[in-house]
Amino acid sequence: YPIQNFHLKHMMAEILANNMYLPFTIIYNLKDRNDPLKACHGRKIKHLKRKSAVHNRRWFWKPTKGGGGRGIVVEHLTPLLDSITSKPRHQAQSGIFQQEIPDLLLYQNRKFELRYYVVLYKLSTHTHRLSSAIYNYPHAIIAKQEFDPTSNDRNKIITNRSFLSGKDRRNLVYQATLKDFPLKDTQSFQPVVMKALVDTTRQIVGYLNSHFHHPPPPPTSQP
Repeated sequence: YPIQNFHLKHMMAEILANNMYLPFTIIYNLKDRNDPLKACHGRKIKHLKRKSAVHNRRWFWKPTKGGGGRGIVVEHLTPLLDSITSKPRHQAQSGIFQQEIPDLLLYQNRKFELRYYVVLYKLSTHTHRLSSAIYNYPHAIIAKQEFDPTSNDRNKIITNRSFLSGKDRRNLVYQATLKDFPLKDTQSFQPVVMKALVDTTRQIVGYLNSHFHHPPPPPTSQP
């Protein structure tokens, strides 16, 4: 199983293109020379530009090789597309454009993300197919500063542990578990998050099981 593909943002977006929980996404894949810009959900680039202008929505550019928040650019779609796609070939890289999500649920007026662990495993059965198990105790990473929808300050709009100092990472202000959230908030978003997590995990496991060959098990030696 080429699990390494799941570290590549543009390939993960390809796999999850029909996932209803994925923000509106444009895939920029430099290896696809005939059509390097691909719009998920089958919409054309011109339509995306009009939609962005009407709603005045910002977009995030996330380079595939930009882990830890590196290389993220926040801008409206037309100038963002122009700046990224006009780079010389030797400076260009694959990645994804994602539309900013409105009406965010905030924690202490800060953006946050929940991180779950999912284990993929394969048992020695006659099917030799992958299965998965979700660890239902997520932890949250909380933005360093209060959210401001008009600001491009990365500490306000990006939640990533790489943006925190060593001292900050030990500060519980910037991290939490579900029990730290107000009960009413947990009860409202946990069922939705779990459904999204289960649906997305099933889609990933289904993709792996259907797209790659399953080798037969090695012969067992008889006593």
